[in-house]
Amino acid sequence: MPLCRSNLRALQKLILIAQKLGASVIFELVEPAEHHHGIVDLDLVPLGTAGRALDTAVALAERKGVAVGLSGFPLCRLGVAARASQAPAQSPEILPTACRACALRAECPSVGPAYLEAVGTSGLRPAP
Repeated sequence: MPLCRSNLRALQKLILIAQKLGASVIFELVEPAEHHHGIVDLDLVPLGTAGRALDTAVALAERKGVAVGLSGFPLCRLGVAARASQAPAQSPEILPTACRACALRAECPSVGPAYLEAVGTSGLRPAP
């Protein structure tokens, strides 16, 4: 499920539905769309807001026995439990300056260039 502002408040409800159905949930960071006029903001969630919401959702999922997967979220914005749910990292297309000294860099997928262009790097918090 793409994570965006419009569904951010429903994450816990989705976990409870998944529990009833015996299903798992995968959350993905929404990348902005590109068109010939530039970047279009598609209900993007700031990284800090996404991280806090995902930490809460993953904690609930663990208590309810629901498997959760995450894709495309920078590890610096996720708690320890949520980090364990993140898909294995591939080499990022672009490595923001803020990420170069991060202790999580080798495992982190970073964020896509279109997201960085639309939102910037202010939401990245390199781990010591």
